[in-house]
Amino acid sequence: MVRIMTRQRGFSLIEILVGLIIGLIGVVVIMQMLELSEHQKRTTLSGGDAQINGTLGLYSLSQDLRLAGYGFASANVLNCTVNVYNSARAAQNFSFTAAPVVIDPPGIPTGDAGSDVIQVAYGNSNGVVEGVTLATNSSFPTIGLNNVAALSPNDFIVLSETGKACWLGQITPTTPASTSVISTAANQWNPAAGPGVTYSSAANLFDLGQAPQVYVYAVRNGNLTRCDMLNSPCEDATKATIPPDPTVWPTITAGIVGLKASYGRDTAAGSLTTGPDIPDTWDQTSVAADATDNPANACSWARIPAVAVALLARSNQYQQTAVTATVPTYRVGAGGSFNLSGIPNWGNYRYKVFQTLIPLRNVLWMDKTGC
Repeated sequence: MVRIMTRQRGFSLIEILVGLIIGLIGVVVIMQMLELSEHQKRTTLSGGDAQINGTLGLYSLSQDLRLAGYGFASANVLNCTVNVYNSARAAQNFSFTAAPVVIDPPGIPTGDAGSDVIQVAYGNSNGVVEGVTLATNSSFPTIGLNNVAALSPNDFIVLSETGKACWLGQITPTTPASTSVISTAANQWNPAAGPGVTYSSAANLFDLGQAPQVYVYAVRNGNLTRCDMLNSPCEDATKATIPPDPTVWPTITAGIVGLKASYGRDTAAGSLTTGPDIPDTWDQTSVAADATDNPANACSWARIPAVAVALLARSNQYQQTAVTATVPTYRVGAGGSFNLSGIPNWGNYRYKVFQTLIPLRNVLWMDKTGC
């Protein structure tokens, strides 16, 4: 009997082991390439979200700053404490400083560590009335004026007189028959008892239109927030704790961890009525004659034709190793470094700085008689 030998086919053990080794090497290379790709993706996206957030935040703030002072940029009202009543507000009686821009306004809770707080105020009247004098001693709720042509029912007004507190009220539709008289009858914005100040014919009236704004910007809990002072209790410290009350301090832009601002002041000697209005000093202090950190009189405010602001945006992506070695700085205005002491492991995030100079055109155009 003859045995027929069949040929063995297949892979030997050595061939199988070699194939496995080659395959493992390929897997390792693929995983390394995937890890590198993901790292580059995270780096790109982390810079992208900071870029978008910073751009949006600076745009929102800049838009309000460009309108600052509209309707009341006059030496007759600047630096005045404006008393306000709003029956629909949590704290019905409150006040703010009549100025286009106030850095770190008194009475407002501070923001995140090292960040500034900015108050911006402006009106929106179509026919701006600035400084119309009262015709006679007024007896509220009626006010006699020398000219009411540009005033309309529901317009907000500010009354100002040297040595007295200012008052913000609203013209009511129940205007008397006389064309030189307006009414401020009791409503949401006009207390039944009147402004609490007796104004004489030396007082001035300023028209702020039907939608004036007093906004307060602050960085809270790593976000840029904005409080509507006329309708929300910005001064309430319990609403500003971390995390802040979103109904009072809504987030405008997330991921903003720093806000710095400085006044651009024209300190040149001489009258402001003939001066060039060119800032030569950038800081948060007043002129030497002033006793407070903010300009203490109307003419000091009139010497501020511009402000500088800088925002610091942080990426959302936490890096495993430190990627930021030094605290970011800003060059605009007074210049300096941001404060990141309140951010744990701040070096493991990426940052972008956004900065600009904003001319206060309503200050540049204002009547500076007497300054």
